[in-house]
Amino acid sequence: MDQHPAIPPRLLRTAGPLPEPGTLPQPYPYETVLPHKEGFVERGGVKSWYAQYGDAGPWLAFAPIFQIANSHMLRGVLPYLSQHYRVVVMDLRGNGRSDRPATQDQYSFDHYYADFVAVLDRLEVERTAVVGISATAMTAIRLAHEQPHRVSQLFLVGGWIERRMDAPAVVEAVQQNLASMRADWPAYLDEFFTICFTEPHSTKPYEDAVRDGWSAQGAHVAMGLAGWFGQDLRPQAQALRCPTLVIHGDNDQRVSYKQGETAARLIPGARMVTVGAGGHLMPARDPVAFCRLVREFTGVQPPRSTWVRAMARKR
Repeated sequence: MDQHPAIPPRLLRTAGPLPEPGTLPQPYPYETVLPHKEGFVERGGVKSWYAQYGDAGPWLAFAPIFQIANSHMLRGVLPYLSQHYRVVVMDLRGNGRSDRPATQDQYSFDHYYADFVAVLDRLEVERTAVVGISATAMTAIRLAHEQPHRVSQLFLVGGWIERRMDAPAVVEAVQQNLASMRADWPAYLDEFFTICFTEPHSTKPYEDAVRDGWSAQGAHVAMGLAGWFGQDLRPQAQALRCPTLVIHGDNDQRVSYKQGETAARLIPGARMVTVGAGGHLMPARDPVAFCRLVREFTGVQPPRSTWVRAMARKR
């Protein structure tokens, strides 16, 4: 620990020795599955990495996550899902294999949305289920509103439906948050992911998440976070017509459970699954349960299955 005096002891103890800052986990992003297609889309001189996993079945697209994480965060769910879907993932500008622009004007909700649409266009995705996690739930809602023909089902997972900046206390808290990211990135990572994983025995998802954040820089992620502020997707949510599943932990300390309740109330016909005692990032913390919810809601069933009688099941 003397080697890294600026890194919180808990982070080193739980995540282990860290590589050089900016280093992606290896192999990246997944150990057990290779992409069917991958590449970059470029908009305004900024390149964004994307990949398709799986070559058969309906499309399932993950809108790119807030820049404190990257596609590696889906390592617990993507290898399984890619056996049943053609899964689209991408790294949002600011992390992963995508470019890291140096100015705030390159980090905006409009850019994030346009990058996602550009990837769907490149892969010629005509109709897909869309998953929006945390901040990127707003991207998913926007796509379902502006291109309703393209979205077959919508999943909002621990998602924001609005991040308004219309209260002085909120603005002050946000400014303090951004200052912390720039001043002490290791301490911020520790605090952020401790809040995300409130469930007991979350050492492994915490470790993976810290390494995702370590591959970025606090200054870039701060600009990335600022790009999400000021959005309010509640009016668009009320106009949606696609089948929608809202998944939210009732102990989510990062995005208030009220955000999920609001989305479920406003979106016509939406179904809500409450994760009892659940924290913020279900796909990372409870991947099996998440995959089952996706399979059940999209109606994708395996071609063959086996039911084992109780007395013959393994303990």
